[in-house]
Amino acid sequence: MEYLSRIQQSITSLFLGLFLCCFLVFGASSQEQNAPIQLKIINAGNPNSTYIDTAYQYMLPAWRRERNGQPVNIGYALHKTGEELTLLLSFDRKLKKQTLSALELVVLNNQDSLFLAFKRVDSNTVKLRIREPLGTTVLQVFHDKQLLGSVEIDVFPQRKETVYLVPLYDFELDEKNIANIVNQIFEPFNVSFAFELLPSFSSLELEKSVLLDNPSPEFDHYTRQMRHIRDGYFKTFPNSNKQAYYVFIHQGFINDGIEGYASKGKAISFVKHQEAKSMSYSIAVQLARGIGGMATISDKKESVYELRNLMQNMGGIDLSPEQWRQLHLDFRGYPYYDEDEEINTFNGFVAYYFWEENEDGSIVFNPGAFRRAIQRPYKKNYFSYHLNIEKRLFKPWFHVLQFPISPLHLIFFLCYAALAYWLRKKWERRLTHLIERKLKIRKIIGRVAMSFAVFVITILTFSTINGILARYEIYDGIVPDFRGLDSQEVRKQILYSNEIRRFDLPEMASEVLIKRGDDWIVKRRKRVLYFDLQKDSAGVYSMARFNRESDSIVLQTAGIALFAPSHYFVISRIDENQNYESQMVYNHQGSNVTNLLQFREDPAKRILLFVNGYRPTSLGNSLEDNFRDIRQRGVEFPNSKNMIYDFDRYDYWRPWREIDLRFEKRINPSATYYADGHFSVSTSNYRSLIHFTQISARYPTRCKNPEQHTCQNQGRTSWFRSSDDATYQLLPNRPNYSGFKKRMENGRIAGLNLLQQLNEIPNSSANDTLFIVAHSMGYAYALGMVEELRGKINFGGFYILAPENASAGYVNPSEWKEIWQYGVDQEALKKSAPCMLDGVAPQTRAQGLAETHQVFIPKELFRRFGFFDSHFVGFYDWIFDLNEAQPGNIPQR
Repeated sequence: MEYLSRIQQSITSLFLGLFLCCFLVFGASSQEQNAPIQLKIINAGNPNSTYIDTAYQYMLPAWRRERNGQPVNIGYALHKTGEELTLLLSFDRKLKKQTLSALELVVLNNQDSLFLAFKRVDSNTVKLRIREPLGTTVLQVFHDKQLLGSVEIDVFPQRKETVYLVPLYDFELDEKNIANIVNQIFEPFNVSFAFELLPSFSSLELEKSVLLDNPSPEFDHYTRQMRHIRDGYFKTFPNSNKQAYYVFIHQGFINDGIEGYASKGKAISFVKHQEAKSMSYSIAVQLARGIGGMATISDKKESVYELRNLMQNMGGIDLSPEQWRQLHLDFRGYPYYDEDEEINTFNGFVAYYFWEENEDGSIVFNPGAFRRAIQRPYKKNYFSYHLNIEKRLFKPWFHVLQFPISPLHLIFFLCYAALAYWLRKKWERRLTHLIERKLKIRKIIGRVAMSFAVFVITILTFSTINGILARYEIYDGIVPDFRGLDSQEVRKQILYSNEIRRFDLPEMASEVLIKRGDDWIVKRRKRVLYFDLQKDSAGVYSMARFNRESDSIVLQTAGIALFAPSHYFVISRIDENQNYESQMVYNHQGSNVTNLLQFREDPAKRILLFVNGYRPTSLGNSLEDNFRDIRQRGVEFPNSKNMIYDFDRYDYWRPWREIDLRFEKRINPSATYYADGHFSVSTSNYRSLIHFTQISARYPTRCKNPEQHTCQNQGRTSWFRSSDDATYQLLPNRPNYSGFKKRMENGRIAGLNLLQQLNEIPNSSANDTLFIVAHSMGYAYALGMVEELRGKINFGGFYILAPENASAGYVNPSEWKEIWQYGVDQEALKKSAPCMLDGVAPQTRAQGLAETHQVFIPKELFRRFGFFDSHFVGFYDWIFDLNEAQPGNIPQR
C-alpha cells in the first residue's frame, strides 16, 4: 500500500508539473500575442532603384514627421520613376496567420499605386510589391487599427540636363566619351546629361597666366579670374543658352592638386584638362557640387555611403540618400553669379564709359571698330568717388561703414583717448565737484555730461576731417590711384569701390574715364555723348574725337530733336569737307536705335514685376549649416542696390517650385523683371536680427493635432520677472514706420530705373500695363516703386504675399484692376492657434485694402502653417488652385 501511495504521489506531481509548464507556456504565448507588434525596419527590395533612409526623419521639418496631427515613425524612401517599388518590412517577432490577418497596409496620396504582391518571405519579414508610383506616396502600416509606422516615398522623374564644354585653349576633347563616363556615374540616381562641345574661347585673363588662381577651399565663391572669364564669355555670346551648365576646360590651377572647381549650387565650373577618365570624373564631381550644392566629404567617415562617396574625391561613385535628394528636391535653377556680386545691368542713373585718348585728345581705336573702343561695362546709381590727396596724413588707409579713415583720424582718436584718461586721473574729482557745487547737480550727472561732451567733440572732429577730405574729391581731373592700371582693373575698382555713403541721387548722367598715357581722367557728363568720326584723304575714318554732351538727341541729318529718356551716344561720320555723311544713335548697350527714332512703333505690353523680400545668408537645415554659411557670407547681405534685373538674380523665386513661372503662365507678360527689396532686419518690426533670432528660437512649433492646440501660452522669463504670457504677444506688433519708409524710399530709386528700362527708345511705358508680385519686405519696396510709376504706366494686378508690416503702407485699390493680399488670418488664429501664425512677418491688412481682398491660407493646408512655413514663398502655390469664383483667383490672360 505504501508503494502504491508513492506511485500515486509521483503521478500527481508529474501531472501538476505538466500543468504548470503548460500554464506558463500558454501564458507566455498569450502575453506575446497580446503585446503590440512593432515595425523594426523597412528595407529596399531593389537597392538599384530605391534608397531607404530610416534615420532621415530627424532631418525633416516637423510637418513631415506627422500625419493628420499624429506623430509617426517615418522612414524615407527615394525611388526612381519607371521602376516597380519593392519593400521589405521587418517586424519584432514571428509572423503567424493571425498576425498577418490583422496587418493592414495603406497607400496614400497616389490612387494609381496598387499592390501587386504581399507575402511573407521569412519568419518576421513581409515583402511588398507596388506598381510604379507616379508621385509622392505614403505607405502606412497598421496592426489591429494601430499605426505602427510609415514610409514616405519621393518619386523622382528622370532629370535631363544640358552641359556645354568650353575649352579655354585648343584642346582635343571627346565629348561622347566624357558623356558616357559621367552618365554611368549618375544613372543610378536618375540623372543624365547631354554634353555638347563648343568652340574654344580665348580670354584676356589667360594671357596674363595660363594657370588659374587657387579657389576658395569652402567652394563658396568664384575667383576674380573665374568671374572675368564667365562675364567675357556671356558678353561675347549674349544669346547663349541660360538654362544649362557650363564647364570651362583650362590648363590647370596654381596648385596642381586641384582638378576642378564649382561654387556650390552654381551652374559654372572650371576643370583641369587631363586624361579623359580622370577629367570626366572631375566633371562629375563639379556637376554634383553645382547642382546639389554638395560639400566634400571627409575621409574620416565610416558610413558605407561616405567611404565610397563621389564627393570624397578618391574615386568613389556612390551618393547617400540625402545627396540623391539634393540632386532633385533642392534644385535651384541655373545661377551663374555669387550672392555678393554686382553684375552688369543696363539701368541706373549713371552710365559709365571708358576709352583711351592720345595726347592731342583723339580717341585710340582700330579703323572699322570704333564702337569697341568705347567700353560701356555697366550703369550704377551713383558717381564714383575719388580723392586727390598728396599729404599722407589725409590719405585714407581703410574704410569703416563706408567712411574713409585716415592717419589724421587715428591721431585725433589717440589724442582724445589720452586726454580723457589724463582728465579722469587728474581733474575728474575737481571738475565733478566744481560742477556739483556751481550747478547744484549730482556727481553722476556731471560725469555723464562730461562723457557726452567728449563724445560730441569727437564726432565734430571726425566730421570736420571728413569735410576736409570732401574738398579733395575729384569731379573732373586725374585720379592718382589709377595711374598705371589697365582698363580692366579700373573698371573693377569702380564697380566694387567702397565709397562714402551718398544720400542724394544724381540726375541721370554719364561718367567718363579716359586713359592718357599712364593716367586716368574722370569726367562727369550729361546723358547723351556725341562723337565725331573724321574721314581722311584715303577715304578711311581714321580720326575720332569726343565732340559734346547733351540731355537731348539731336540729329541734323534726320531732323530729329527729342529729350533723351535714357543714356545714348551719337556717332557722326564727317567727310573731308566737314559735312555730315551720317549720324547714328546707339543706346548704352550698343544697339543702333536710329531707325526706331524715325519710325516709332509703340505696341502695348504687359509687364510683370517680381519684388523679393529679405534674403537670409543661410538656408541650412541645421545649426551647423547655419553657422557655416554665416562664417562664409556674414550675418546679413548688404541692402539692395536698387537695380532691375531681367532674371531671378538672387534665386529667390525660381528654386521654390518655380513659382515665378506659374505667375508668368497666368499673366502671360511681354516682359518680366525682378527687383530686390532686401534690407536689414533692423528695418522690420523686429528691429534687430538678435531679437528675431531670440523669438524664432523660443516660439512654439506647430501643434501636432490641428483640432487641439496647446500653444496659447508661452513662458517668458527675464531678469526681472517670470510669467506665462499669451504666445502671440511674443511677436513684434509695434510697426516700424522708419524702417518701412526707408524701404519705400529705396523702392522709388528702383521705380525710376524700371521706367528707364521700359522707356528705352522707341518704346514708351504710357500704354503698358504693370503687374506686381511682392513678397515680405518687397511690399514696402513695391509701394515706393508705385510712387514713381504712377501716371507713367497702367496698373493691372498687385499680388501681395505675406507682407511685412503691411499696415504701415497704403494702397489705392481704385487704381488697380485687381489687388489681393495673401497670408495668415492673424486675428482669427492669434489666440486660438498662435503656433500657426506667420512669425517672420506678423500679418496685418494693408491700409486702404478692403477686408474682402485679403485672402488667407486654407486651413486644410495645416502643414503649411507655422512661424517660418506660413511665410515661405514656395508654399504660396495654393493660389493657383483657387477657382474663378473664389477670392484671390488670378485669371488666365
